[in-house]
Amino acid sequence: MKTTGLLFALLLMAGCVAKQAIQSPQSVPAKQQNTIMRESLLGQWCGEKIHENGMYQKWVVNRASNGTYKIDFTTVEVSGVKEQWSEMGMWGFRYPIYFTSVQAFADKGSVYPADTSDPSLYDAYEIQELNNEFFSYKSYASGKVFTVKRTCETNLE
Repeated sequence: MKTTGLLFALLLMAGCVAKQAIQSPQSVPAKQQNTIMRESLLGQWCGEKIHENGMYQKWVVNRASNGTYKIDFTTVEVSGVKEQWSEMGMWGFRYPIYFTSVQAFADKGSVYPADTSDPSLYDAYEIQELNNEFFSYKSYASGKVFTVKRTCETNLE
């Protein structure tokens, strides 16, 4: 009987410790939670995919705390033809929305301003999952889901 009581007490304490280690969204004020989540998006993130036509695409995005970002894209066609270009702009976050506004493009060392009157250069996404190592977001316009990771696994440079 003592063993059962002791086991029950240990399980109860373990449950309390686990509950304290993981804060639920309700336990953190919304403003503080948005700040924490926004800060987790800063720095370098990497994504990659193979398109239906067999083309491989990799992108590396760097987000700064001042709201600017740069994405470096690399594609490799099935034929082996490789292209690289960049997109620069502004980004923002307000849970559950992540958004971007393209301001310029870079290709072969030249920077070209974007036509900011073009509505296709503004994107809004619903956050699917976000933690320190993984970020998944779904486009409101296309329904496509994009996934980036903190660590880049493939180098095409």
